Amino acid sequence: LCELPFIQACMAYEDKNAAGKSVIAVQIFPAMKALEAMKCEDPQALIQGAVDKFNASVPTYMRVAKVTLRNEDFPRNGAMKIIRNQVQV
Repeated sequence: LCELPFIQACMAYEDKNAAGKSVIAVQIFPAMKALEAMKCEDPQALIQGAVDKFNASVPTYMRVAKVTLRNEDFPRNGAMKIIRNQVQV
């Protein structure tokens, strides 16, 4: 998903659904300049469509069940890697 031009960064993690079952969740920080260049009015729908397309191409156990858009970038270290333990999930 991070290879798409309108997604700047993303992080996958394990979460629980309403039934308490473990599912794959992803937080996405969209590339706002790319979305503005595309004149996208609904980034949530565009990203959800990309996730649905991804889900159709992978086995069931690898499918993303929960998508969250972030308003700010992930916290990063000096090597520009996401500091996973500082991300609110």
